[in-house]
Amino acid sequence: MRVTELKWVRTVVLAAVGIVAASCSKNAPSPAAKVRQPPPIAPFPVVASWEGPAADAANTADKGPTTPALRQLQGRVPLVHLQRGPWSPAKPYDAAYEVVLFQDGTLVYEGHRCVKMGGLIVTRLSADELTRVRAQLAAGCVGLGASPQDEVCDGGVHTRVTCSNGEQVLTGDDRCRRERDDGKRLHALASNLIAEMQIASWLGEPTERQACDADTGDLAPREISRILTAAR
Repeated sequence: MRVTELKWVRTVVLAAVGIVAASCSKNAPSPAAKVRQPPPIAPFPVVASWEGPAADAANTADKGPTTPALRQLQGRVPLVHLQRGPWSPAKPYDAAYEVVLFQDGTLVYEGHRCVKMGGLIVTRLSADELTRVRAQLAAGCVGLGASPQDEVCDGGVHTRVTCSNGEQVLTGDDRCRRERDDGKRLHALASNLIAEMQIASWLGEPTERQACDADTGDLAPREISRILTAAR
């Protein structure tokens, strides 16, 4: 009799537990019904006006040539770069100009002060003209030198040449060395290059030149310096 009562009590308890479990399973949400929480909101990326691709492009454009035809030349190492100047009140009728010649024959001239043709000229040398220039460089673009910046000398107009003789790139100027042998060689090379590149008519005779007064502004846009920025 006691055993029967225990079985009955056990049966009642198990039944009650089953009811409670069933009730809990019905009320508990299924895995598919669980509400997914949204991911945390990432901070909005704030880019300052002076940063980012647009600003980088603007900065690059500002450093490059403004003349579209010259942008493809930026960063190229020139065959020769000849500079004459700056303008000096001691020699106001000496031409101040700049010219650069590239391997493909592209020549860019800028007449800065006291020249017949001021401003920017872009042209191309013929194959024969380019060959003659290369011959001048092979013979004259050797032994060039430059004066130390702290060396004191007159403040007149200076000539500076950077050129390739086929083996190396050399730079020389006549600052403080006009009467020295290397200064004389530099002047001879510059004169020969002017003749072979046929720019003497652009410089003109002193009586033909313009912008020789002290209060006259620069006639050239300084595009050559922008072309050579990445090549230096």
